Amino acid sequence: MRNFYNQLNSIIKDFKNSFNEISFLNLKKDTESINSINEISEILNKKFREDFKLPSLLIEGETGTGKSLLASIISDKVKESSLYKFSLVNISENLIDSEIFGNAKGAFTGADEDRKGRLLNNIGNFVFFDEIAEIPTKTQTKLLLYLDDYKINPEGYDGKSIPVPTFVIGATNRNLRDMMINNDFRTDLYHRFKYKIRIPSLKERKEDMRFLISFIMQNPYINDLGDNGFYKVNKISMEAIKKLENYEYPGNFRELEYIIKSAVNRAIYNEIDIILPEHIIF
Repeated sequence: MRNFYNQLNSIIKDFKNSFNEISFLNLKKDTESINSINEISEILNKKFREDFKLPSLLIEGETGTGKSLLASIISDKVKESSLYKFSLVNISENLIDSEIFGNAKGAFTGADEDRKGRLLNNIGNFVFFDEIAEIPTKTQTKLLLYLDDYKINPEGYDGKSIPVPTFVIGATNRNLRDMMINNDFRTDLYHRFKYKIRIPSLKERKEDMRFLISFIMQNPYINDLGDNGFYKVNKISMEAIKKLENYEYPGNFRELEYIIKSAVNRAIYNEIDIILPEHIIF
């Protein structure tokens, strides 16, 4: 796991340096109140420098390993703000392009006005594409071109390409190597991500279990803070820890979170501030 954390620290450092480079341009502030794609294009083409090179990241891992959490941690470390999460599941194929890249007025039936799309609405910030393997091949091509120069061409827009720098983080639980062999995922898109990191399953990182338990118990959404500012459950017995360490976790990190949250609730119900073995139920 040491190599994993070293790699992660290098990625965060690169994202932070790049973010600091473009943050002074105030791109979002200058465009957020404007709806006209032509006006936005004029502003951004004047301000954005072609020499900006932005990092991107692809996170791979089994379901429940914490890919979304890792993306949030990276974003928070860089800009102390939550990233924009965009799930690609259950969006019809004919709408994905305009959802991501926007569209001009009249681009298709029902397009009564210019629409910015998810990237332009989050310019200069982090955008998290969950289940990126679900993107249709046509949209994969447009995303590939976007990661080349961070410019977009909204559907139905025939003007100059619009620079829209964002920090893209993609995630998938699919085996992309198999998908590339079957031509279901573009090999060049896979390699276009500057960084790729795989989150190991919990059974591969049992040595980190105590750190993960402590991390989860400090999450206020799992362990409430009392009026005094202290966590309502601030201890866990060694027997409870060993019980957690001896489980296999088919649901990975997400399952561990659920088990600990349930244990915290049982401890609170028993009016004690410590998790005991009987509070741990698989």
